[in-house]
Amino acid sequence: MTKAIAKINAQIKKLEEQHRQLTLRRRADEIKNIVQTMRDYGLSPQDILPAFAGEQRRKKTPIKPSQRKPRGPVAPKYRHPTTGETWTGRGRAPRWLVAAESDGADRAEYRI
Repeated sequence: MTKAIAKINAQIKKLEEQHRQLTLRRRADEIKNIVQTMRDYGLSPQDILPAFAGEQRRKKTPIKPSQRKPRGPVAPKYRHPTTGETWTGRGRAPRWLVAAESDGADRAEYRI
């Protein structure tokens, strides 16, 4: 069993090396193509650098919710007429409002 595993590991290493070599070769070929195209159009690396830098800025990752500033407190917008419970209008609607809307009431009736 260990001989088989060792043989497979050797094959994996060989294939990974082949992959690395092919990647390097293709990369070199693509660089040659890019340089030739730049020469054809009379471009220098300084001509391309601003466009490349601008493209990188546009690909900025969005801020994660955990990194955003917390929202401040908000005044309530809706109030239950009998219990006095309030809701700011953010997040899920409270049960009393959902029940009232399912009975045919309009949300605007509870607006403060």
